[in-house]
Amino acid sequence: MQDSFTRCFKSNPPEPWNWNVYLFPLWCLGVVVRYGILFPVS
Repeated sequence: MQDSFTRCFKSNPPEPWNWNVYLFPLWCLGVVVRYGILFPVS
């Protein structure tokens, strides 16, 4: 049974942001800086 009320409660799976072709290199650079530089220093 489909109606507008039950359609409001259907959840859509979130799309991961870091697999965007433009943001992925920046995300990788952030991982390298975070775990390669900042984590060993602290």
